Amino acid sequence: MCSSNRAGWMLAGWVSTTAALGQAQPAWRAMPGLNGEGRTLLVTSGSEAGGNGLPALWLGGDFSHVGGVATGRVAKLSVGAGGGTWTTTGGAFNYSVAALCEHDNGSGPKVYVGGSFSLATPQGGLACVAAFDGSTWSTLPGGYALTWCNSLWSYQFPGEAARLLVSGTPSAGNNYARALGPNGWEDAGGTFITVVDAARMHNDGGGLELFTANGTFNGTNKFNGVRRATLGGNCAPAPQWMVPMGEGPSRRLVVGGATSFAGGVQVAGVASWNGTAWNGLGGTGWGLFRANGGTGTAHAGVLWDDGSGEKLWVGGQFVQVGGNTAALRVPAANIACWDGVAWSVPSAGGITGVPNMGAYRNGAETMVVFDFDGPG
Repeated sequence: MCSSNRAGWMLAGWVSTTAALGQAQPAWRAMPGLNGEGRTLLVTSGSEAGGNGLPALWLGGDFSHVGGVATGRVAKLSVGAGGGTWTTTGGAFNYSVAALCEHDNGSGPKVYVGGSFSLATPQGGLACVAAFDGSTWSTLPGGYALTWCNSLWSYQFPGEAARLLVSGTPSAGNNYARALGPNGWEDAGGTFITVVDAARMHNDGGGLELFTANGTFNGTNKFNGVRRATLGGNCAPAPQWMVPMGEGPSRRLVVGGATSFAGGVQVAGVASWNGTAWNGLGGTGWGLFRANGGTGTAHAGVLWDDGSGEKLWVGGQFVQVGGNTAALRVPAANIACWDGVAWSVPSAGGITGVPNMGAYRNGAETMVVFDFDGPG
C-alpha cells in the first residue's frame, strides 16, 4: 500500500483510478463485476500468512464471484501484469463478510475477517470472526460472545503486544467492543454501548493513543491503555472513519460520516481534531453537501497522491463541496479532495468521472490505495 506513490491506485466502492508517471490526469475505469455486494476492502502488507512479499487487495461482502472467478464471500487480488489475478481463499462463510483486518497475534501477521456468518467453533469460540493462516481459516477463542461482527482493528501501544479490537452486536450482555491480546480477551477502555465504526492509533500531542468513533463517549474518544477521554465535546452523528493527516504542530485527525456538529462546532460530513478543538475542513460549516443544502455523508477517506501532491480523498454521498454558503461551493459527484487548504474536484473524481447518485445509488462506500503491478 503506497499512499504517496504516483503509480498507485485508489479504489472507491468498485471504481478505481491511476496516475502513471508522466500521465497528466488520472482516469477512472470499471473493475470486474460482482454478483452481489462488496462491503469492505483491505490492502495487506505481503508479510501476512500466505503472502508473497507484495501487497494484496482483499475484498469481502456478500457475493460468490468476481467477474468469472468463483471466490466465495472473500476474494484476493495479487499484484501482477494486466492488473493482477483474483483468487479464492477457500473460506466457507455462510453469510456476509463485513470487516477485514491484518493483525499479528504474536505468531506472524494473518488476515482476519468478521461478519454475520457463523462458523463451527471448538469449545465455544467466537463464530463470527476468523483468521487465515495462508491455507485454512480458524475461529477466535471463546470468552467473548457476539451475534455478528461489524468491525476489526489492529492496534499496538509502544512496547506492548499488538491487540485486535473486535466490535459488533453482543449476545449474553457482552460489551459492544473488546480487545484480544496475548492473554486473551480484555477491556478496551470502558463499556461500549454501540458498535465501534472506526479506530486509529494517533498522537494528538499527548502520546500515541487509540482513537475510536462510535455512539459511546460523545461519539469520539481516545484510550491510552489506562484511561479513556472524550475529544472536546459531542461529535454527532458519530464518524464512520478516521485518517491522521499532517506532521508535528500541523497534525490533525480527520474524521468523516454524517457528522454535522463536533464539539459544538458546525461541520458538514467531515471534521478535524487538532488536539484541543474541532473544526470543519476549511472553516466552520465547511465540508460536503446534498442537493438540498443539507449535510452530505462521507463514507470513506484515504490519503493518496494522484501526481499533484498528497491529498485526502473523500468518498460518500454528496453533490457539492466547500464553504458554508452556496456561493462558496463547487459541484461534486460523491468524490472530492482536501489538500489541507482547499477542496477540489478533479475530473477523475468529480462530475465527469464518477456516476452520479442516481446511477451509483450508494455513492462511494469504501476506499483504499493499491498498486496493481507492485510497489514503484
